[in-house]
Amino acid sequence: MTQVFTSDTVKELLIYPFQDEKWKQKLSVAGLISIVGLIIPVIPGIFFIGYCAQIMKRIILENGEPYLPEWDDWSQLFHDGWKLFAAGFVYMLPVGLILIAGYALMMIPMILAILQSGGGDSFEQAMISAQFTGMMGGFVLMSVAMLVMLVVGLLYPVAAGHVVAKDRFAAAFHIREWWPIFRANLGGFLISYALVLGVYFALSFITQFLYMTIVLCIFVPFVAVAVGVYITLIGAVLFAQAYRVGCEQRAPQAEEA
Repeated sequence: MTQVFTSDTVKELLIYPFQDEKWKQKLSVAGLISIVGLIIPVIPGIFFIGYCAQIMKRIILENGEPYLPEWDDWSQLFHDGWKLFAAGFVYMLPVGLILIAGYALMMIPMILAILQSGGGDSFEQAMISAQFTGMMGGFVLMSVAMLVMLVVGLLYPVAAGHVVAKDRFAAAFHIREWWPIFRANLGGFLISYALVLGVYFALSFITQFLYMTIVLCIFVPFVAVAVGVYITLIGAVLFAQAYRVGCEQRAPQAEEA
């Protein structure tokens, strides 16, 4: 059995950020933090991640409804946010290393060819061969990186839910604990991914429209930030609900086993 989505539940999910009486103030703070994050790396993002963690905590641990927390306990926001940020960094680290290796394979032969120019016909032939080999090797490694990124994108939301549930950074890597939860509600997680992507592509049309105008294009950065904040808040709820349902479905399966 998996998480059930109906038109009403999806509608409630999409509008929940605007149901709070203070939604303008709360979303404005989230947007401001995201804008500051474009200038100052990492730190502002940790606070916003912590904000999303509080939303997930309400759903996973308290079986509550989606809501917008207050921006009042900044130390707790940082405490919750750094664990998810650090876990995400570790999960994405292999992707980054593979991409760096791919770029190096493509660029090093070209750099050597420039530095050693004038080395004769045999040298030029060797450099052409090295560049071709480097380009092919780099393409293969980047393809592998995209595949690994896809796998990480599928699994990290489950690991993040486990971090929130256990309130421990290390919980993200306790695969034997969270894998049965993912498997118990696989359909719910996949639908959650599909909904997040659907909302993203739908809202991307707005940004693309602004890009094609002369006057409105100045609003593109602000619209992009607003879209990013909104999708992140929706995704936090979707994956938290999927995790909670996975836990509920996992319990009867564990008893039967």
